[in-house]
Amino acid sequence: MTVTLQDVAGILGFPTDRQPVTGPTTLVWIAVCQHVFGTAPVAGTDIHGGDLRISYLDRIYPDWFPVAHNPDEVRRYTQAHILRLLGSWLLCDRLGGSKIACRYAPLLGGDFQDIGTYSWGFNSLAPFKPHEQSWFWEILDTLYRDEVMCQPYGEYHTALLVSDHERYLWLAITPIICFHTVECAQPDRCMRQFGFDQPIPRRQRKLKGVHDLTLRGKKDDNWERKLRPFVN
Repeated sequence: MTVTLQDVAGILGFPTDRQPVTGPTTLVWIAVCQHVFGTAPVAGTDIHGGDLRISYLDRIYPDWFPVAHNPDEVRRYTQAHILRLLGSWLLCDRLGGSKIACRYAPLLGGDFQDIGTYSWGFNSLAPFKPHEQSWFWEILDTLYRDEVMCQPYGEYHTALLVSDHERYLWLAITPIICFHTVECAQPDRCMRQFGFDQPIPRRQRKLKGVHDLTLRGKKDDNWERKLRPFVN
C-alpha cells in the first residue's frame, strides 16, 4: 500500500492536474509581504531571512469582522489565512508551525484567482464527509496487516471532486514537485489499489541529483528554472 494521487484527490480534495508549487526564492521578502499583506514585517522580529513568523499574520489580521466590508482587506485577510494554513497545517516542517517559508507568499500575491491554479487545492480543505472520517485516524495506527482492506474509492466519493481527465493522471508515473522537493509518484507499483492485477513492479525510479536536495546554501536559487526538466 502507498499514498497515491488518487488518495490526495479523494481524501483531501486537492486537484492533481494544476501548476506545480514552485518559483523563485531570490526575492526581497519584506517587500513581497508588504505587497501581499499590506503591511511590512519587521526584520529580525517578524522575519528572519526567508522565514516569516506566523505571529505576524495573527497580528495584522487578528479577526475577520473588522475587514469584512472592505474587498481589498478581505482579499489580504484571505491570503494571510491561507499562508497561515500552509505554515501551521499543510506544509509545516522543522519550523514547528511557528514560522512559514516566505517562498509561498508570491504564489498568493498575484491575481487572487491564480491561487486556485496550483496543485495545492483550496477548492476543498475538508474530507468529503468529515463526520464519517473522524474515527478513521483514531484507529488507523492500531490495525494489523490482515485488517486493512485495500480497495478503490467508490464512484460516489470521487464524482464531485475530480474530472475524467484528472483520473487518468492518477496512473501517471510523474515527478511531484514543491519548490526544491522532488519525489516520484509510481502507481505502477500499487496497481491493486486501482482495482487492477499487479505485475512484477519495475525498479523504483531514482531521481538522480534532486531526490535528496536541501535548501542549505541554496536559498537564492530559482527552483522553477532549476527543476524545469521535471516541471516539463
